[in-house]
Amino acid sequence: MGRNTEGEKVVEAGARSVAYKPLPPPTTTDGVTQILFYQYVEPVWSARRQKQAIAEFHRLARENDCTGRGRIALEGVNCTLTAPAHGARRFCQGLRDWDPDLFNDTDFKLTDGVPAETKFKALTLKNTQELVAYGLGGERAPLLKQNTAKHLEADEYHTMLGDKDTVVIDVRNYYETCIGRIEPPKGGRAVPRSTDAELTRVPKVAQRTGDEREAQGEEGDDVLHRRYSMRTGNRVAVADGTCRG
Repeated sequence: MGRNTEGEKVVEAGARSVAYKPLPPPTTTDGVTQILFYQYVEPVWSARRQKQAIAEFHRLARENDCTGRGRIALEGVNCTLTAPAHGARRFCQGLRDWDPDLFNDTDFKLTDGVPAETKFKALTLKNTQELVAYGLGGERAPLLKQNTAKHLEADEYHTMLGDKDTVVIDVRNYYETCIGRIEPPKGGRAVPRSTDAELTRVPKVAQRTGDEREAQGEEGDDVLHRRYSMRTGNRVAVADGTCRG
């Protein structure tokens, strides 16, 4: 059963992307700061550049007491980290300095004041082919530069959730949906869960021709749409098929 969110307000300062903007100053230096971010790379990194990225991540983490977990793939990075408040900012700025074209585009989500006992004990970085294992890594993945979807900031997304005509597609795996689920505001449409079985069919659907997918009906298109939503970070699709997020 979900918690009661009535009366809660979205903090606008925390609902806006920091991409191409100065990193926000710490709200507190108590505890540690949690850092969440992902960034896709187009064209994909070479194996040599991926190796350089892993080395740079380790260097910055070591210098700024940054710990946590991350995936460094040919197609980009995805990390959940913890660090002292100022160290977290130095780590993120270090990535921007290392590759400005890539990491200035990254929305680093910084949460200050997290209890110190929740700090990760060490840094673990996995060298992978994909950020999410769907068998569509590298050049087989949809190109973000060809995506014409409208981006929504977090507060705009929250407002859209309250529209009964908004269709939300949750493309996380089943385990993740059990940990936490999307609860629309009053009047919003309920969010169905994707199953792992649906998502693991994506590579097979992607390899079919357009005619073959058409013969399978909307199901095939829906699976592809879910994969595309995962890659672009979108979480909302309007009933007319336009991706938002």
